Amino acid sequence: MTDRYSYMAQYHELFALPYKEPTQRAVAKAVADCANGVLEMGAGTGLVTETIADACPGEIFAVEPAAPMRAVLMSRLARRPDLQRRVTVLPQDAVTVKLPVKVDAVVLISMLLCFSPERRAQLWRVCRESLNPGGLLVQDRPEPATADPIPPAAGSLQVGRARYDIEYAGVPAGDGVLRLSWSYRITVCDEEGIEEREEIDAYPISEEELNAELDEAGFERADAPDGLLGWRLR
Repeated sequence: MTDRYSYMAQYHELFALPYKEPTQRAVAKAVADCANGVLEMGAGTGLVTETIADACPGEIFAVEPAAPMRAVLMSRLARRPDLQRRVTVLPQDAVTVKLPVKVDAVVLISMLLCFSPERRAQLWRVCRESLNPGGLLVQDRPEPATADPIPPAAGSLQVGRARYDIEYAGVPAGDGVLRLSWSYRITVCDEEGIEEREEIDAYPISEEELNAELDEAGFERADAPDGLLGWRLR
């Protein structure tokens, strides 16, 4: 059995970095005053983790259960000895997190779609229990918001003599689930080589549904930098 994201992890930064930069800037603004620390759920390869650590003077807890993604995150920290005393990587499911201290903010970027409604309820409980009173929860806007089909979209990047092609699509899988797929193809010197494919089941949620869930979980809407949604613990 392969680890989740076993293929995606090696290509993630190549294709994600150009799209993550606006989010990184917004997150940096959101956590700048969080002296008592930040919890990041779904840290992935650490693109946003490093941004948080550079912007925030407090302790950082970065949760990433997928070993392939976590390997890139740890490599990133290996190059930043200045951050190693403040960033703790937690290799566990987000719904099982129990922090040793409470933090000023919880950050969720590009990860909520992986949670079913039942698991989202557990996630909100963990967020609530991890935050100081009045603490901030921020996340990017949930996309897609519905389980409608996503037409295939393609991209390509060149690294040395190798060309990396990606195709992304989504198909409804029933009961509000959207099956997302990523297909990767590597061509070296015009000779096609490796082809890999990864799928995950996603659980779309609209902003209105998200507001309702978080209201029930004890949060109220709050201001957040452009591109992010914010709530504070009541």
